[in-house]
Amino acid sequence: MGDYISRDVTIIEFMDNDIDHIQAPSGKEAVQILSDIPAADVVPVVHGHWIPYRCDMYECSVCERIHTSMDVEKCDAEYCPHCGALMDAKGEE
Repeated sequence: MGDYISRDVTIIEFMDNDIDHIQAPSGKEAVQILSDIPAADVVPVVHGHWIPYRCDMYECSVCERIHTSMDVEKCDAEYCPHCGALMDAKGEE
C-alpha cells in the first residue's frame, strides 16, 4: 500500500514554503516538499455484512467466523469483533 498524506498539511506546506509565489515550484522543489510531509497512519477499510447462520447466530461475510447475537449486539453490529470489518455492505441476494 502506498503512502497517504493529508491534503490540508500538503496545502499548508506549499503555501508556507519559501517558493516564489509568482511561479509554480519546480518538479524538484515539489518532490522535496512532498517528501518532507509525514505519511498518515491509515489502514484500508474492509466492508462486510452479517449472514444469518442459525438461531441467534451470524456469520461474518469477511472472516466467516460465527458470532452469537449477543456478540453482534455488543459491538452494535457495526464491526465484526474478530476481523474488524465494517458491516455496511449489503448481502448478495
